[in-house]
Amino acid sequence: MTQFKECFSEEELEELRSVFFAEAQEILDEVQDSLLNLESHPDEEESLKSLQRALHTLKGDSCSLGFEDIGNPCHRAEDVARTLDVFGKSQKK
Repeated sequence: MTQFKECFSEEELEELRSVFFAEAQEILDEVQDSLLNLESHPDEEESLKSLQRALHTLKGDSCSLGFEDIGNPCHRAEDVARTLDVFGKSQKK
């Protein structure tokens, strides 16, 4: 977040944080919905793609604001989702 302090006022940073956390909650709800759907329907590709998109978005948004403690686990989870996607596709051959 240090690099942002040079570009934005404290009020602007607070607004960015507020928007980020509101959007992050929506994204986490999407992650949860995708995971629950995958639990019930493990072969449903759209749920896996939705999970990957949500994790990618949360990773990018959090890292762009300097929240690596959020972004790094999202990156790892995104890698796991990608591996599941590749594994699932290879099993269908």
